[in-house]
Amino acid sequence: VWIRGALFYLFVSYFVMRFSMVLPAAALGHSVSFADSWAATRGNGFILALAVCIPAGIATLFYWGLYSVLGDSDTLLTAIPYVAVTLTLMVVDIAILSVAYKYLMFVSPGEDEGH
Repeated sequence: VWIRGALFYLFVSYFVMRFSMVLPAAALGHSVSFADSWAATRGNGFILALAVCIPAGIATLFYWGLYSVLGDSDTLLTAIPYVAVTLTLMVVDIAILSVAYKYLMFVSPGEDEGH
């Protein structure tokens, strides 16, 4: 059952990440349409989805381990690690999205960043 859920999450993440270049563009005041985002992420949708799904999978394993050790209690002891890991992975996801935006929207294929 969990495999179907993971595959569904990966499937949905593929489409979300293909359209996701709109978010950093809006944060920077740039105008990027959903069509522009779809075109810029062509050939990279699956790797972007994996880049988001892998941290989510790590968090899920952490949560399963946490609850198997501490039980299903709603205490500060379980809430603090949960929030810490969630916030850390949110930062990781934002970093992935930011780097993807930079390279997919501004760096031409074959262009070296330093030149």
